[in-house]
Amino acid sequence: MAKNVMIAYGSRYGCTEEVSKEIGKTLEAAGITTKIINLGGLKESDIPSIENFDGVLVGSGIKVGKWTNEADLFIDKNKDRFKDTIFGMFACAGFVANDPEKSKDMYVEEKIQKLGLNPDVYDIFGGVFDLSRKSKAGFMDRKIMSIAAKGLEREKGIKIEKKGKNDFRDWNQIKLFTLKFAELVKSK
Repeated sequence: MAKNVMIAYGSRYGCTEEVSKEIGKTLEAAGITTKIINLGGLKESDIPSIENFDGVLVGSGIKVGKWTNEADLFIDKNKDRFKDTIFGMFACAGFVANDPEKSKDMYVEEKIQKLGLNPDVYDIFGGVFDLSRKSKAGFMDRKIMSIAAKGLEREKGIKIEKKGKNDFRDWNQIKLFTLKFAELVKSK
């Protein structure tokens, strides 16, 4: 019988949504049926029960050090149920480019400890600073991203497109994380 997985995510500007969709494609290619749920704006009754899945991945974008509210609420509501399934977590944050280990500790490991979670896999991926006019981020958020991007350029020598899209995601890292999760789900 085919295994099935839910990817539930919260995304502010689209980065985590794109990562979730790529994870879904990789899982599907590995023979795992995948249901991708954007938690943003959904009523609790619209979200399928995690008991219907062999595995659950929860992802969120990070803004000012915080997960999205919807991802936080989903985790809080289901934290006791995660023990009965293969459970993974991931976050996307622009500051991963500055210090990946510190980012993983601050944005994922601290959340795991604070909530008493025990995910089978977890990771943090680079984010996107979209400074273009086509960005989903509003004017003020682009200004804040611009300041953060200038800091990355100054401190790490990372070339920043001042009016463009700066993508810090490592798609190979994301694929390896996904394949590890797929192995766990298939072995369940």
